Amino acid sequence: MTKAIVKGEDKPELPEAEEFIKIKRGDKFIWVYLPQEYADQAFELGSQYQQTKINAHQAVDSMQLLADQLSYDALKLNPPFVALQFLRDELGDENTPETHQDSEKV
Repeated sequence: MTKAIVKGEDKPELPEAEEFIKIKRGDKFIWVYLPQEYADQAFELGSQYQQTKINAHQAVDSMQLLADQLSYDALKLNPPFVALQFLRDELGDENTPETHQDSEKV
């Protein structure tokens, strides 16, 4: 987008979250589904983090709230997924609740 602004060109359309995405799991690729409402919220949080509108701790906390909502309400899982474990690891986040330690990491 910055290039377009500098060159005086039209801004490209903003990307949108998708319900189905292909991700790498180990040495294989799998398709995953996330209902659009959750995908949109996660995408927006990621965008805010990349634009430094929220810091890493706010991103982790916000994504965990979303993961809790998805886990408990939509999937009926207990314990919930632990969101952004890679970022928690980078931050040395010791705030991962013990109940989440054995949870699926997203």
